[in-house]
Amino acid sequence: MKKAKKITFVLILVAVAVCVVGTTLAWLQDSEGPVVNTFTPSNVKIDLDETQTEREFKMVPGWTIAKEPYVTVEAGSEDCFVFIEVIKSDNLDEYIDYAIVADDPDTEAFEGWRALEGNEGVYYRTVKDIASNQEFGILAGGSNEDMEGFAPFTWTADQVLVKPTVTEKMMEDLATEGNPTLSFKAYAVQLWKNNTEEFKPEEAWAIAKPVVTP
Repeated sequence: MKKAKKITFVLILVAVAVCVVGTTLAWLQDSEGPVVNTFTPSNVKIDLDETQTEREFKMVPGWTIAKEPYVTVEAGSEDCFVFIEVIKSDNLDEYIDYAIVADDPDTEAFEGWRALEGNEGVYYRTVKDIASNQEFGILAGGSNEDMEGFAPFTWTADQVLVKPTVTEKMMEDLATEGNPTLSFKAYAVQLWKNNTEEFKPEEAWAIAKPVVTP
């Protein structure tokens, strides 16, 4: 009888041990992550330069002057609007003729600068998928066909023309009124307002050069 009791006690201890081990194995667990999101910056970067190192040019009536301003949109920039603003002296048009590279509706593959409606002297274009530097010339060729009394003459891109109508008296007048000047300023603004909607050109220009009210 005592022997039977001993055996029963041992069996109870074994049962308790099994229960303890079973309890330890019942805690299931797992872990993952963290999932890290890194938000990197974006930008729109442009450069405005001119191949001519000279900045002052002698005017001779009827002569062309090489002037090669261009805008570069740098590689890696986001899709963007690029604007150029023509800044000229009040007397420039009396002395110098020039033209801006513009859209040609008859040539689908060509995309030039478009005049921004309601903003004289402001032109724009859109630039997308900028994997490498994109360069855009500003000045187009032209013709003096509309100048009565002068033989027809054309000039190439990246040039301006000293009008053949300029007289010696007009040259002398510059001593008091100041020499004519022509310059350009470039701006860039991101093209997309959000994931699905582009800015309108007028909206982008307002961002590039906001109107300051006194």
